[in-house]
Amino acid sequence: REGYFHVLDARDGELLYYKNLGGQIVMAPVTFMVDGIQYVSIISGNSLFTFALKD
Repeated sequence: REGYFHVLDARDGELLYYKNLGGQIVMAPVTFMVDGIQYVSIISGNSLFTFALKD
C-alpha cells in the first residue's frame, strides 16, 4: 500500500509492524547503527521518519 512502512521477519516473512506514514514513500529505507542501536530511516512525502529496532 502506498504510504505504508512494513517491517517483516527475515526468517519467515511474518508482518511484525506497519505504520501509515501519510504520504508517498520517496526513497528506499536507510539503516545505520549508533551506540549499538540499529535505526531505519525513510522519507515519506516531505517528512523523515526514523525508527529504532528492538533487540
